[in-house]
Amino acid sequence: MAKELDYTQFIERYLQQEMSPAEKVWFEKELQGNSLLQDELLFYRKVNQVLSEKELVEFKMQLDAIHEEIILTTVEGQQYVRQYRKKVNLLAGSLLAASIVVGLYIPNRKITDQNLYNRYFEPASFSVGYRDASEQDRMLREAMQYYENRNFSEAISLFERIMLVDETKTGINLYAGIAHMELAQYPQAILRLNTILAQDYGPFSESASWYLGLCYLYSNEKTKAKNLFSGLVQSDGYYKRDAQRILRHMKGR
Repeated sequence: MAKELDYTQFIERYLQQEMSPAEKVWFEKELQGNSLLQDELLFYRKVNQVLSEKELVEFKMQLDAIHEEIILTTVEGQQYVRQYRKKVNLLAGSLLAASIVVGLYIPNRKITDQNLYNRYFEPASFSVGYRDASEQDRMLREAMQYYENRNFSEAISLFERIMLVDETKTGINLYAGIAHMELAQYPQAILRLNTILAQDYGPFSESASWYLGLCYLYSNEKTKAKNLFSGLVQSDGYYKRDAQRILRHMKGR
């Protein structure tokens, strides 16, 4: 099932004027026909107005977490968000009043590990190269097509055949692991992803750590998940921001 596009990162980059010209044109076109996105943008602008002072940065992070928690944990999330935004709009000049509003309008719900997993899990795009020469490369192209078409069982079968005859293609373990995750086969996914980390296979190690952390999160192995996400934060790579958010939610429980 396709997931609804999360505009949060685009809104933040738009407000901070970090978008490329082409990306800005796309985003403003999205705004024209999307009333929910317009409300979302207005919400973040109001929050920024209330929390413009440096000493309030930490409070802004708490508001972001609250907003994300509402979206993640309730089917009626949009209703809560609308109620919360109305209060922020009315009391934008007062940090104390905004704090009261936050206290009043947080739903009494918890973000589960499964909520976090579903929020952050997305399959990686296939990026293993092939040379158009051998039987293994033909199988790799076919496996790639199965993977991109979400036929994960067939993709896994071909991945395993390729790795039996060509152990140098360590990176295929990443996609085999993700395919197992898509099929809710987490022990098999953990085995594949750990293979990459055990060999310290540079180009795929960061992604393997990210997906392995999600596997441990879903499997309730919290210590292992935290260790992997903490490592991603320290490495300052592609997954740093999302890893920080997950750790923040895990710490709050």
